[in-house]
Amino acid sequence: VLGMLVDMNAMIGKDFEKGLAKLKTLSESAAAQNETTRNYSGPTESIPFPGIKLAAVRGSISFGNISKFFNDNTVKIIMALNNANVSPMGVQYGVYYKWDEENKITEMAVGIPVKNDVKLGDGIEIINVPMSTAFVYEHKGDYGNIKVSHEELGAIIAKEGYTRPELVIEQYITGPTNEKDTAKWLTKIFYLVK
Repeated sequence: VLGMLVDMNAMIGKDFEKGLAKLKTLSESAAAQNETTRNYSGPTESIPFPGIKLAAVRGSISFGNISKFFNDNTVKIIMALNNANVSPMGVQYGVYYKWDEENKITEMAVGIPVKNDVKLGDGIEIINVPMSTAFVYEHKGDYGNIKVSHEELGAIIAKEGYTRPELVIEQYITGPTNEKDTAKWLTKIFYLVK
């Protein structure tokens, strides 16, 4: 209804584009750094996960609404960061607390890294993911077959004696916001274990 009464593009377009430009720059930088340090798409041994602070929106989402949840809340977070003059400290993350195949629902958060705690309102909270041990897998390509990467990483942690990860994190190095060619999309999947 608001969109019918107000020109949303005129109202938020510049801020939104500014935020997307910042994310694009960070993503390209992360992708370039990643290409020089690692170039693989398979599982690895456990690594230290340094922990991260995210400005995020969390919710229980049906599988069919995950993309909409990501899109809507990424825009909301970018706008809130811009309005608060807070620069993102990296690319977008998905944090998965629960994945319920039977009921087709997940408890998850979408977030963007920030340096400090900041009050952004509008359902945006600061989530602190603590340091941990993680297994990581680099998924290359679109999200249509990302389930295979998760299954392979699940098999790796099972061989190491873990029944399931404590937390699943996806870091979207490149994706639809900064790369048109889906073959160039890169998602780091972290399975945090104790």
